[in-house]
Amino acid sequence: MQNLLLTPVQHVIKYTPELALTTPVSILMNKLCDSIEVDWRLFEGKTIELYVIDVNKRLQWHCRNQRFHPCISRQKADARISGNLNTFVVLIQQSVDSDTLFFERKLQMEGNTEVGLAMRNMLDAIDWDEQPPIIAVPKRLFDSALARSLSS
Repeated sequence: MQNLLLTPVQHVIKYTPELALTTPVSILMNKLCDSIEVDWRLFEGKTIELYVIDVNKRLQWHCRNQRFHPCISRQKADARISGNLNTFVVLIQQSVDSDTLFFERKLQMEGNTEVGLAMRNMLDAIDWDEQPPIIAVPKRLFDSALARSLSS
């Protein structure tokens, strides 16, 4: 079933410049990393890419000094995780186990699998309920809107 909420979100993401997407996401990722244990040695000097297939959008970050920095280079990333927007939403919501998404081929990993798995494990380790309101409240609102759109 197509998620009705995602259709407008897909259009926004598709037509938004990559840097306008990667910058706030890098701020969010860095804030989230402050609340979990991260093995920065795996990420240091590496470029990580999330490729959202259905909107043909590549979001890249380069890790240096224990922080993710947005980058818009077209160089090949060290690790790339690809999937449709809906799959990334499900991954972030933690409503489906990330292993299941990979086994069902809804998410694909390319390049340095150690870095890709570390990124996936980092996303899995986030406890959204323990985040400050500036992060937790928008996520709860999004989850609520998503649930309403699925039930109608």
